[in-house]
Amino acid sequence: MRKGSKVIIFSFLAPALLLYVTFFLYPAIDAFRLSFYSSSGFSREMTYLGLANFKELLFHDSLFWSSVLNTFIIVVADGFLIFVFALFLAMVFSRARIKGKGFFKAIIILPIAISEIGIGIGIGWSFIFNSRWGLLNSTLRKIGLEQLAKPWLGFPEYTVLAICMVIFWSYVGFYTVILIAGVESIPIMYEEAARIDGAGK
Repeated sequence: MRKGSKVIIFSFLAPALLLYVTFFLYPAIDAFRLSFYSSSGFSREMTYLGLANFKELLFHDSLFWSSVLNTFIIVVADGFLIFVFALFLAMVFSRARIKGKGFFKAIIILPIAISEIGIGIGIGWSFIFNSRWGLLNSTLRKIGLEQLAKPWLGFPEYTVLAICMVIFWSYVGFYTVILIAGVESIPIMYEEAARIDGAGK
């Protein structure tokens, strides 16, 4: 690669690198440094504690392990469900003959565009999960499933489920698009060969 090309490439990368270092890398390193100190957060006075903060976190803070468990549940359960459902949708949209396929595909992919507006997503789903007049509980009551109406944002056990629902809605379209591209890149002759060998749908 010529020297001039390297300069051009770096000039395009420099703004993004500067933003990354300024707003992500430096704060992350500084936060790690501060984890070894005790501070009120309102003054410059800090006391060096070494690994005492980590010891307190790992062995005496039950809230930390509760958050680790909730994160594990969200990542594993939601990740599995998103992949399975996205793969199912990818197979349907790629191979099945459905009237209005374009409309349904647009509905599934819509959250990809909306999810960029984080505040709008948060406010919208808080209205849906409202325990008194939210859309979810109101719908459950109207269809005779009042026993399933919960204070979704009021208790930790329901909050994790609510977060899983929002993440599922936000990301299933994204992975569906990726899997559709993968499925449609598979040559049709492999499906025909599998069908001849007796494979079902």
